[in-house]
Amino acid sequence: PPPYNFAILPSVRSRDPLWQPDANVPRTGYLLHRGREALGVTPLAGEPDVILKMPEDSYAPFVLGVASTLVFVGLLFHSTQFTALAGLACGLALLSWLWPRRSLGQREPFAPQGTTPAGKVAETAAESITIRSEDETLALPVGSAGEHAGGWWGVLTLVVTETALFGYLIFSYLYLASQSAQPWPPEGLPKLGMSGLNTVLLLTSSVFVWLAGAFVRRTRSWPAFWSMIVGIALGVAFVTIQFFEWHDRPYGLATNLYGSLYFTITGFHMAHVMAGVLMLAALAFWIARGYFDGRRDAALTIGGLYWHFVDVVWLFIFSVLYLSPYWMRGR
Repeated sequence: PPPYNFAILPSVRSRDPLWQPDANVPRTGYLLHRGREALGVTPLAGEPDVILKMPEDSYAPFVLGVASTLVFVGLLFHSTQFTALAGLACGLALLSWLWPRRSLGQREPFAPQGTTPAGKVAETAAESITIRSEDETLALPVGSAGEHAGGWWGVLTLVVTETALFGYLIFSYLYLASQSAQPWPPEGLPKLGMSGLNTVLLLTSSVFVWLAGAFVRRTRSWPAFWSMIVGIALGVAFVTIQFFEWHDRPYGLATNLYGSLYFTITGFHMAHVMAGVLMLAALAFWIARGYFDGRRDAALTIGGLYWHFVDVVWLFIFSVLYLSPYWMRGR
């Protein structure tokens, strides 16, 4: 017989879908006929809950792969300028790849099969999750938002893996400190002035980033923009003070074991903060361009998740690197 594919995507909601009564599943499935779409499901139950708009054709992944290869070529030949240019090309390709396109976020009108835009689903949730008639499929939102966004789950996975990384580093620090026969830190107790100020700055920036998201959800774009700018400025101030603190240290990365651990832990965190500042700058630009509104704020939720993670990690680093030596000396 000639090959046959499904005209519509069937909904599989159990281990034995063919033996389920017809009344327990949508009769017609979900007809994805408006461009590049995919059916999103809940992570645990596997039930359809959203229609995802897929990215368009792009050369950016290929360019990113070539530029990444050139970065290692530059490192192999010890060419700083070539490596820097290739790294810049990586950044531009990544930015082009991830740059939001207005067409991917526009809400579609009511589809013939009963699918509704995400905004309508948010307004009439009770109505939208019911079957309108015996031959009509379940209404689903078009485009992901909040915790339903694929990017939210991706960043959450990143947060979990980075939590493990910092957990290993902090555990190594505490273990080696407990095994050291010499005073820890060797150069004396750390000063709390700059690090304490940095802690206040980073926590305050987290508050302003949260305020930016709250203003966007209330359709107040300019207060959201300036709140994000303040959060960025506080992040930049944190980075600047951290560099001054590094410069004032009487030891370096290779001076002793404590110096290696200190600069490794704070260096990794600094890299995360700098990446977060760039991300917040992109979000501020999109806020100023009017890209976000009360229903279109998934990127702000995702960016806020990452930035709050960076702040929480710093609390652990501050407690372990700056406060724990006082407690260990006092035992």
